Amino acid sequence: DVDARDVLAPGDVLHAADDAVIGTVDSIASATSVILKAPGVEVAIADDDVIHIVSPIRLIIGVEY
Repeated sequence: DVDARDVLAPGDVLHAADDAVIGTVDSIASATSVILKAPGVEVAIADDDVIHIVSPIRLIIGVEY
């Protein structure tokens, strides 16, 4: 139930929870649709499978005064 536009960006490398390579994000078509660079997904992705962004790693730092 996460909007892909809020958490993904072109160039992100995606892996499934079992560390299977999904692919690299080429573009984000909508909240629920992601276009991958060729060759694309080489493994089956289960419904509700957890997807991890392997790289690049982004650090978001918040500071309060």
